[in-house]
Amino acid sequence: MKHPMTKGEAIFGWIWVFVHSLILPQFIGAVLCPALIGAGVSLNEAAVNVIYYGTSFALLMLVLSRFMKASFSLLTHNVGNTFAAVLFGYTYYFAAMFAVSLIMQLFLSGELNPNQAAVDSQIKLNPNAMFAVGVFLAPVCEEVLFRGVVFGTIQRKSRALAYIVSAVLFALYHLAGYLIEDFSWELLLMAAEYIPAGLVLCWCYERGKSVYAPIFLHMIINLVSITVTLNL
Repeated sequence: MKHPMTKGEAIFGWIWVFVHSLILPQFIGAVLCPALIGAGVSLNEAAVNVIYYGTSFALLMLVLSRFMKASFSLLTHNVGNTFAAVLFGYTYYFAAMFAVSLIMQLFLSGELNPNQAAVDSQIKLNPNAMFAVGVFLAPVCEEVLFRGVVFGTIQRKSRALAYIVSAVLFALYHLAGYLIEDFSWELLLMAAEYIPAGLVLCWCYERGKSVYAPIFLHMIINLVSITVTLNL
């Protein structure tokens, strides 16, 4: 698969994977939010998520604009592959998540995944903000980083390793804050719930031949999840 990312973009991308996952959340929580609150700005968790993903999105679109344009060109030449990748990818995702949920019931005590619980709570309290985050900002940021940067650059050397590293980092990312704050083996096992999605999104990237394929699939997955949560 052609991967239209330059060496400079890849270097920035790997740095930003680390910053986006570990440093930016801490900066926003410890520095930016207190400053905004001190200036009289009212913030809730959904607004903080908009700031977090909005900041990352803006920087990625600025620095990786050449990669995004080249990927769009690949999309226009592979519309059929993209459609098939998204359609079959969602089917594979649904089946994989069903299987994982059954397996997790054997090992977990019944405690809810804290990340999913927090997201569900925010969706019900601030549906518009979480729609913007879940259906647009997060899919673009996460797919550009974990598929475009991580999977795409490693795949040049090893396809199998690219799948493993991308899926594992994607899984750990979703519970990184909880694991750092209060590590437990149960939390680490909960992170494994995101590995099937990571693997399917990697497959979708390969099959669709551009980063827009997993972006679209990720958007659909989150849209369905948000819709279901709002109707519970």
